[in-house]
Amino acid sequence: MTNSVTVKEAYKLIDEIPVEKLKYVIQFLRGAKGLLGDKKENNKQKEIAFNNLKQFKGILTDRFDYDKKKFEYMEEKYGRFN
Repeated sequence: MTNSVTVKEAYKLIDEIPVEKLKYVIQFLRGAKGLLGDKKENNKQKEIAFNNLKQFKGILTDRFDYDKKKFEYMEEKYGRFN
């Protein structure tokens, strides 16, 4: 199916929708457009996030005990559970 056929089909479907219901179609299309996003902006955000992670390189050792740190944090914040 070519793009021109798809676009023609979309126009035909839109023409068949009652005018009072078009606002819902427009809301849907705006939402769908937002989901696509701008690829350049998305890549820039990924690059920024990666650079933020790189600043921690070498700070955490292989011996970092995540579960122990989480337990200590939870105990400090909420106290003992027993």
